Amino acid sequence: MKIQRLTARLAISTILGAFGIFNTFGQTSAFSYQGKLTDAGVPANGAYIMQFGLWNAATSGTSIGILSDLNVNVRDGVFNVQLDFGAAAISGNDLYLEVSVKKLPGDTYTTLTPRQQILSAPHAIKSGTAGSSEDSAKLGGVDAARFVQSDANGNVTLIGNLTVAGSTTYDTVNAATQFNLGGNRVLTSDGSGNLVLGSDTGTAPTPKGSSLAGPSKAQTSTGVANTFLGNLAGFNNTSGSRNTFAGQSGGFGNTTGGSNTFIGAVAGFSNTIGGYNSFFGDSAGWLNTLGSNNVFLGTWAGSNNTSGNRNTISGFNSGGGCDVFPCGFDMTGNDNSFYGYVSGLRATTGSQNSYFGMNSGLNNQSGSNNSFFGAKAGQGNTADDNSFFGSEAGLTNTSGQFNSFFGRSAGQANTTGMSNSLFGYHAGFVNTTGSFNAFFGLEAGSSNTTGQANSFFGLVAGSQNTIGNYNAFFGGSAGQNNVSGERNSFFGISAGANSLGSLNSFVGNSAGLSNTNGSNNTLIGAGSDVASGSLTNATAIGGGAVVSQSNSVVLGNNANVGIGTSAPTAKLEVVGDAKVSGAGNGVIFPDGTKQTTAATGAGTVVTSVNGLNNAVTLAAGPNVTITPAGNTLTIAAASSPAGILNQTSQQAGANFNIDGTGTANKFDATQYNSYGIRILATPPESYNLLVGFSAGSNLRFGVGDTLVGFESGLNTTDGSDNAIFGSFAGRQLTTGGGNTFLGTYTGGSVTTGGDNTLVGDNAGDGLLTGTNSTALGRNAKLGPNVSFATAIGAGALATTDNTIVIGRATDTVTIPGTLTKAAGSFRIDHPLDPYNKYLFHSFVESPDMMNVYNGNITTDANGEATVLLPGYFEALNKDVRYQLTVIGTFAQAIISEEVSGNKFKIRTDKPNVKVSWQVTGIRKDPYAEKNRIVPEVEKPASEKGKLQNPDVYGEKP
Repeated sequence: MKIQRLTARLAISTILGAFGIFNTFGQTSAFSYQGKLTDAGVPANGAYIMQFGLWNAATSGTSIGILSDLNVNVRDGVFNVQLDFGAAAISGNDLYLEVSVKKLPGDTYTTLTPRQQILSAPHAIKSGTAGSSEDSAKLGGVDAARFVQSDANGNVTLIGNLTVAGSTTYDTVNAATQFNLGGNRVLTSDGSGNLVLGSDTGTAPTPKGSSLAGPSKAQTSTGVANTFLGNLAGFNNTSGSRNTFAGQSGGFGNTTGGSNTFIGAVAGFSNTIGGYNSFFGDSAGWLNTLGSNNVFLGTWAGSNNTSGNRNTISGFNSGGGCDVFPCGFDMTGNDNSFYGYVSGLRATTGSQNSYFGMNSGLNNQSGSNNSFFGAKAGQGNTADDNSFFGSEAGLTNTSGQFNSFFGRSAGQANTTGMSNSLFGYHAGFVNTTGSFNAFFGLEAGSSNTTGQANSFFGLVAGSQNTIGNYNAFFGGSAGQNNVSGERNSFFGISAGANSLGSLNSFVGNSAGLSNTNGSNNTLIGAGSDVASGSLTNATAIGGGAVVSQSNSVVLGNNANVGIGTSAPTAKLEVVGDAKVSGAGNGVIFPDGTKQTTAATGAGTVVTSVNGLNNAVTLAAGPNVTITPAGNTLTIAAASSPAGILNQTSQQAGANFNIDGTGTANKFDATQYNSYGIRILATPPESYNLLVGFSAGSNLRFGVGDTLVGFESGLNTTDGSDNAIFGSFAGRQLTTGGGNTFLGTYTGGSVTTGGDNTLVGDNAGDGLLTGTNSTALGRNAKLGPNVSFATAIGAGALATTDNTIVIGRATDTVTIPGTLTKAAGSFRIDHPLDPYNKYLFHSFVESPDMMNVYNGNITTDANGEATVLLPGYFEALNKDVRYQLTVIGTFAQAIISEEVSGNKFKIRTDKPNVKVSWQVTGIRKDPYAEKNRIVPEVEKPASEKGKLQNPDVYGEKP
């Protein structure tokens, strides 16, 4: 065996350490030795037998002691041993260590060369027998009084200063007054809880509990519990307390302001007496002096606020003043909330504004009570009381007030238009000065510029209208191509879609599709239409009814008309009296003859009418006049001047005016009554439409209301912009506005609530004053004062704000396809306190379409058990996985037989062991195989660079 020693060194650091900093007390005679051993040129590993000899010379010399046959473990060539030759062997003279090695007991030692000199540190062993210092030279000429001594616990006390050349490490350093660097004080503290950190910090302040850090520390005198970190941070503080300033010049001007937190270079720089502020970011709240209770987050956020209070501003330069900082905008407004890059940038005196989104409310200075949500929403706004929701909604609005825009670019071009309600993508997109408009639906009214008091509801409803006023279009594409037509009312999908005229009323799906320039026309019924696009005063009533000439009324599509009967058997059947009044008026027969007087002869009834031979036989009577020569039949009460007058001009007191012979060219009335009760009215200049017995009979100042149905909106007095359809619908509504009710008794309990959408028999029952809520379905109910609550389904109930309820507690919601969500949970009444608490649990989620089955079973006396799974298990599942846990004893459990025949077997190494089992499988049914969930997918191009939930990443929506 060839053994070579590459290196060998003494490991005596513990002894040297003792000489370095402690008194030289007696040590044991043992010391450590570390060496490196190679065997045939390779680092040795394993057990070796070694011999260590102590000599007084590097070669030859006298042996001082031998330690033989030491079993030493070597790893990667390195070994460590403890050697003890006795105290007598350490004389203070030069000593050398000789190492010899062999592998097996019968082998001969191989001596490694050269011998290793033992350095002076181990000679401290001699201090164990030294009675006193032999002379001053052996202690470096240092007087004993200047020795560093330690007590029995190893503690050292220094009298005077400690200077360390090089580096040193201590677990705990306790300085009584201060720490210096380069002769300058950098850390000072006192017994009052004050801490000052930084160059030229001086002494600690008088008040208790303050911490100051940085060059030129604050001049705080009486303030307490302050923490200032950074050059000039809190420099001028006098009596302000409980402040935390971190950053260059943070809170520099603060004197008496308290409970402030300023983090960032020059954050809160000018604050003097403002309190309870939190500023985070470079220059955040820079100019704030007197403002209190503000929260500014972001570089330059709120940097121009001076005396505004209770503002919350988050985002780069949000509420900052201008693009190049600083500039002359001083913000003094209160109670604002700005979130987003440069949102509310130029705010000055405006108060109670809420801006969310990049550039939202950027130019608003003095406008108040605005709510802007979305990138660039309300960017150019300077006015008050606007609500814009959606990217670029109300982008260029300047002085327009009382507007509500909801949807991407809704009302984007509006400048001075006021009191507009625009809901939907591009709704009212180019509206500039038009006011009092209500547009609901994608691109509804998207071309309107100056048109006023229009109501467009539905996809692209009124989308081409530009300057037309006082129009009401309800239904997808209703009035789509109207440009300048005014005072039109179109109800139904595509109703009046091509109309350009004015004063038309079209009700029904596709009603009036052929009308273009015609005006003063009335079409009621699905597909009811005009034969020519330019008719006037034409009326067609009934599904598919068509009127082909002006100043005409068509009832039905080749249908029988009954008056007083529900089953007419002729084109016109009257059950009751028919009256023809006015001189010269009569009945015209198929041959064109006209009968104006009764025929002579006895009788009590009309015995015959034969227009072919001009024969009319009537009963004689005081109210019947027959003039055969003029073919005139007059039937009128002598005492009643009112009647049907054959005159070319309207007669005073007449119920009807007929211009022409037997044809009504003009029909003008303020309202229509039946049995003395109003059933149809459109009060002038109110933009209201009232249809039905007593509909809106108490309406006084409300405008833009459409009330259809028996007693619909009966008690409405001042409510505006309501659309109510159905008997008794909205019957209790008084001043609420912007509601849409559809169905019998729908919204019957609402009094002053506004902006609600209720559809279905008795939908919205229970709602009184709530706003912006929705109920869809018969008896879908809402709480009395809820906002943004939605109940969907017959009998559904929503009683909490900002909540959507689908169905009843006993209903089942089925989604045939795939449901995608960010998270899921169940909520039940808490089993321990069901009347006061809820219990939530999260869904179990997996990248696989996984089914989980589990249970407990006990093995038999042979340690075996069979688990039966559902009969469909193998038809539904693949890739089966197992998990077993034994209960109550230490035992082993295995799956002895995998699933086969919808069962599997368990075996334990002991009998009668209870085992908890779990089996999971991956769905393999046809739907699952075709619709596998893909865990990782690329975002669509339109969504790249965006976050689904930006707030969880610390970003703003």
